[in-house]
Amino acid sequence: MKKINTLIFILVISILLVGCGSKDTYKLKGDYSQCQPYMDNIIKQGQINFSTTETNQPSKNNDVVWIDYTGYVNNKTFDGGTAKNQPLLLGSNTFIDNFEEQLLNHKAGDSVDVNVTFPSNYSVTSLAGKKALFKVKINKVSSLISVDQLIAILKKQAPDQYKEVTTTNDLKNYLCDLMLTQQDTSSQDTTSK
Repeated sequence: MKKINTLIFILVISILLVGCGSKDTYKLKGDYSQCQPYMDNIIKQGQINFSTTETNQPSKNNDVVWIDYTGYVNNKTFDGGTAKNQPLLLGSNTFIDNFEEQLLNHKAGDSVDVNVTFPSNYSVTSLAGKKALFKVKINKVSSLISVDQLIAILKKQAPDQYKEVTTTNDLKNYLCDLMLTQQDTSSQDTTSK
């Protein structure tokens, strides 16, 4: 799982650093089957990260909230229970229990006490099955951008890299090739040492 997260992180960072509509124009150079399962998540993460235009409306499902939080179990903080300016797509079910639901219908500037129970099979056994309180500050509420908007942003930031990318499939193919290139570079770096 850590390797998958690292690859996703590398691709998201690559998108952010290099900066994407009708007919597919980008021709895949690598073996798409190796990276296809990750493409939707990578693109969704790009949509989340670039959803920065604030709305004054209360948060709703499919909005991105940018939050600071500190978690407490038995009135004590715990490792991994604190974050600053963390983007969270409401309705994505990426946080535990009913964390996201408790952030619905709030605006930027609101502070919310979120009460949850860690799943009994939680990966951090010291937290498994425990009740927790998260003190959450909502910094910003943004509407999630579409894939077409993401492609336009990427094309503006890095027109040379994304010139052949005009559709969602083009973007998936391009990111897949980028991922495969990163894997090749990483394996060459480790074998040359």
